[in-house]
Amino acid sequence: MKEWRRGAGERQADARQAGARLARTKLTSARQTSAKLVGALLASAMLAGTGIFATGVLTGCASKNKGDKSDSGVTAGLSKEEIESLASTKAEQLGIPKDKLHEQYKFFLEYVDQVEKNPKLGNLRDFVILLFPDVAEHIKDENKAFYLEQLSRLQFEVGDIDFGGQYYSESDKVIFSSNYYKWTEHDNSFILFHETYHFVDRYIDGLEQSALYDGQNFTYIDEDFTYTGQDEPVRCYFAEEGMADLGVAKTLSNFFDSYYATCNFLTTMEYIYGEDVVEDMLYDRNTTGKFIEILRDLGYDNERIKQTITDFNAYTYDMWDMFGEPVGSFEDVLVDMYEKKIGPDWAKDPQFRYLLYNQTRAYTEARPFTGKYLHHEIDDLAKEELVKMQNRCAAINQKYDVFQQDEDPENYHTAFFQDGQLWISELVWAYDDQNEDVLKLQMLRYDFGSEKIVEQKTVDTIQLPGKMHEDYLANCETDDA
Repeated sequence: MKEWRRGAGERQADARQAGARLARTKLTSARQTSAKLVGALLASAMLAGTGIFATGVLTGCASKNKGDKSDSGVTAGLSKEEIESLASTKAEQLGIPKDKLHEQYKFFLEYVDQVEKNPKLGNLRDFVILLFPDVAEHIKDENKAFYLEQLSRLQFEVGDIDFGGQYYSESDKVIFSSNYYKWTEHDNSFILFHETYHFVDRYIDGLEQSALYDGQNFTYIDEDFTYTGQDEPVRCYFAEEGMADLGVAKTLSNFFDSYYATCNFLTTMEYIYGEDVVEDMLYDRNTTGKFIEILRDLGYDNERIKQTITDFNAYTYDMWDMFGEPVGSFEDVLVDMYEKKIGPDWAKDPQFRYLLYNQTRAYTEARPFTGKYLHHEIDDLAKEELVKMQNRCAAINQKYDVFQQDEDPENYHTAFFQDGQLWISELVWAYDDQNEDVLKLQMLRYDFGSEKIVEQKTVDTIQLPGKMHEDYLANCETDDA
């Protein structure tokens, strides 16, 4: 377990390194930097292959039923009933429940067809298919054609790179490390899902926007622009990274592997504002503008808004040299949000106290928050919650003693909402039937007021249907030398 713990820290550092690399690239010379990296990558021919959807099922289907027929694309000539049946069959092949298609059967078949025809995805194309439920839930009808068009550009490459993976927006390329076969199936799949979520974020509501700050006002512009004059670019990179990890956690993994501070901040925002407000911000093409309006509603002036976003980006990437040393904290902003939206008694709310304490321990050891909280009560609250968390871990370990974990207060730091319920989860070691250690995921719904477990379940980490994990490893080095 200790070796895995060290591995987790290395993975989080890799994520921050890759993220910081992305932010710096966007803020300076993205195309030049990317070209240098791509030159060192393996040829995309390594990914030649087919996914489980390359079965020919989408072709040669004749309509036998009367009624309305689809008149375009891959579903041409099919009735609504036939489209639904075909979509349900293909979803079942991949292990996607029918209800997760959100009744968007025609769009699902068009999505699958576009992915299937894209040779640049190779035998990893099914990773893209598994993200469809989240795309279907959040995409607007007017953006579907645009999104499908972008799917034809998405590409995967394996490279001998010194971090886990990265998405390059200028080429719509996901690059992942050939060395990551050494990690678990959870790690391998999480990397691909996280990086591909950046593609989802970029296109689901049209091309992303950023902001320029001239020292007084914000101006919003499309992502593809050239910085001129003295205007300072402002963009919520922290939210983009948090969306990617939370998106994977909510739809596929029940856990996030990095960017703990950002993910916990967004989870706590969801507790305060509700899911609709937070998702409306994250899935909007102008996430930065949405967040600016939320901060403005707190009474922040434009200078403080700009500084808050800059601080959050610095914490997310551990990049003081690029963003400057932060002067504010996630916690103070969360308390301001609570007081504005709910009321003044935040220190008496057991669930908010847990989430706020979770925020205090989400900073990295290398870059902890060293300033003074504007809400000085946070210091005492964190000390009290630390003791409570130690007691919780001890009680959990005693109740579920098959899990080989120590009474580390850093446990159960993953918190996210799923179907309106707050879950906390932790990767733990358990014994299998052969008395061997296996990596599992323990999930809890916890009543922080009564200090009782409401619901507990032990699940496998990300499970990849068919031969997806085998296909992933086939694209990586398998020699430990």
